[in-house]
Amino acid sequence: MVQPLKKVRNVNKRKNNTFKRHQCDRKIAVKESWRRPKGIDSRVRRKFKGCGIIMANIGYGTDKKLKHVLPNGFKKIVVSNVKDLELLMMHNRTYCGEIAHNVSTRNRKTIVERAAELGYPVAKGEAPRAHCGPNHACVLVTNVLPQRLRALLLQLALLGRRLGCCSTSPV
Repeated sequence: MVQPLKKVRNVNKRKNNTFKRHQCDRKIAVKESWRRPKGIDSRVRRKFKGCGIIMANIGYGTDKKLKHVLPNGFKKIVVSNVKDLELLMMHNRTYCGEIAHNVSTRNRKTIVERAAELGYPVAKGEAPRAHCGPNHACVLVTNVLPQRLRALLLQLALLGRRLGCCSTSPV
């Protein structure tokens, strides 16, 4: 396993306050996403005590050393194919590859294998819903049932997909 070049003292960043918009709890039209209050008489803008809303300011920012650093100590570069791993060639102790969300399971495996050969760290290497292995219930049912129960099988696959268990169609 490749270790980061610089050992950062505390990669786990502190939990910042969630800054909510003033009166978002009272009015439906006012959403929670932060907007700076701009009224001339606004108690929140003037930072009075007891208003319940904390103003966002520069003091809540992340430390420069910890900015964009993952919990494993690396910064990330999004990788979509095997060719993108070449970007990590000179920076494999600072950056790690993070496989993009829209990469298929097959390509994901090739990227992870190639990164292991080159010794590059990779985040999100496991495939989504990869727990459906050869001994999983949905696979065993497809191998056992005869052809005439195909309709039942489709219903089972739809149910499995709703539960988040199966990623592909069994038929």
